[in-house]
Order: sequence, then C-alpha cells, then structure tokens
Amino acid sequence: MQGQGRPSPGGAPSPSFCIPADGVHCRGCRWDPDNGICTRPDCSALFTPPAVREQQRSWPHDEQPQLVIAAGPERSGSTFLYNALRLLWQHARKPCDAYYLKCITDAALDERGAGQPGAPHVLVKTHAWSEHWDVNRAAHIFVTHRDLAQVLASYRRLGWAWELPDGYVRDHLIWQRHAELDLAFEDIAARPLWVLKQLAGRLGLQEVDCAAVLRDLDSLPVPQHWVDPVTQLWPAHISPVFREQRAAAEAAAKAAAAAQVPSIEAAGAAAPSGGSGGGKLSAAEVEQLRKQFPEFYRLYPQYLQPSLT
Repeated sequence: MQGQGRPSPGGAPSPSFCIPADGVHCRGCRWDPDNGICTRPDCSALFTPPAVREQQRSWPHDEQPQLVIAAGPERSGSTFLYNALRLLWQHARKPCDAYYLKCITDAALDERGAGQPGAPHVLVKTHAWSEHWDVNRAAHIFVTHRDLAQVLASYRRLGWAWELPDGYVRDHLIWQRHAELDLAFEDIAARPLWVLKQLAGRLGLQEVDCAAVLRDLDSLPVPQHWVDPVTQLWPAHISPVFREQRAAAEAAAKAAAAAQVPSIEAAGAAAPSGGSGGGKLSAAEVEQLRKQFPEFYRLYPQYLQPSLT
C-alpha cells in the first residue's frame, strides 16, 4: 500500500524529495512502506540511514562543501565507486548527503544545497550525461570503465538487454572528458584498496583508514528482492566473476606474502578466464562491438587484447 502526499513534520511545506530519516516526504509522495522508498519517478530521495543521519548532526561542516559526481556507466563498477565515496566521507566524520539522480539539473543541485556554505558535501551517483547543469559546480568528477564485451555479457546475465545501446558509450565519453579520475573495473576488482587510496587522496581525506572502509564495502548486504536505496545495490548486482576476481586477488597477495596490494597482472593470472557472469561473447560479437564503438576502443586500447575479451 502506498501513501499519497504525506505531510512533512510540523506542517512545513513539502520539499521536492523525501528524507525518510527525518520523516520528511515530498510533494505528491507515493510512499511504498514494503520497500521503504518513494515511487514518484522524480523524487530522488535522500536515503541516509537514520543512525548515520543522527551522527552527522554533530560532525563539523567544512567551510567549502564539495559536490562530487560518481558518473560511471552501468556494470562498470559505478556502484562500488558510489559506495566508496559515501563511506570515505562517513569514516572521515564529515557530513555528506548522497543521492542517485537520473538526470542532473542545476535546480536539483540547488534544492540539495550543493556547494552552499554550511551545507553537507553532496555526492551524486548518475549514469547519463546531462546538459541541464553547470559542470563547473562539481569539485570532483569520477568515472569508471570496463571492456564493453564484459558489460554486454553482464547485461545479458541480468536480462537487461541483448545489445549495448549507443547512449551507453556516448554518455561515458562525455563524462570521461570531464573526469579527474577514470577507474578501470579491473582495478576495482583486483586492487580495491589502491582505488580507495586514490579517491581519498583526491577528496583530501588521506587520514581515513582505507582498509576499514574496504571492510565496510565488502560487508554491504546484497538485497534479496528490491534495490537497497542506501547502497544502490540490486539483487544479483555483484556477479560471480567479480567475486572470483576479488578472491583471486586476495589469494595472489597471500601467496606472495606481500604487504602491498597485488597488481592487476598477478590477480589476472590467478583469476578464472571466463566472461562476466553470462559467459564470453562470440568472436563475431566482440568484433561487432569494436566496429560499433571505435572511439571507446581508441580510448582504452588494452581491451583490444584477446585475453581481456
């Protein structure tokens, strides 16, 4: 059963998005109590857990709050990126409001206090490029990338699509031109601690214990029936191959008895040689992707190597 137009506490005007931890609901709210979300398509709620929301009230605000964009395309490690950034701020004990926005607009950012003095940092997860905002507002833009053959195999495993849409690559290439850091899916799988340190350094959070953040990332529960609105994880979100790659990376590190995070090469040597969950594409399908998206493969020529497709 869904609630309709639930009022905000104290009779205050309803905002354009829900803040469930504060008991605040948007104008025209269509609240789904079973899944704990508002089903109004343009709500884009703030889903900070209540306990964290309460803790954040006592954390000091930075003088210049940052707008951080996690703009990786689907099935490329973008949800890892989003949760890594979210948890880095949390471990640093700095208030950060994290959202998923299907389309970034200046109006949506203004409503969320992005960059306003005294406001929390704002983290936005998104996929599609938008022409409806000033990109210079972002203090940091981070993207992820992955071999399109593996992306398409992952799409098929999840039953999302049989072909990769042109917009997937078009939007990614625009975001990539604006990004200060472009992370490979292979790095996220094989050496996530290195990834976290790269992100922490760029956010000015070098004091954060990235190993502790990684433990929290690894312990995030994968929902069974519906998307987790806090983590943006879906059922079957994490593929068996990703888990195998992570396990292989850890095994490579232990075998070497090294304190350093293993290299991609070491992890790759130990990892199983399969496609992404749904099996490898045929050689003809891989070649078709290379012909369809030549600019992507010029940007990431490493994916032209047979061993990676």
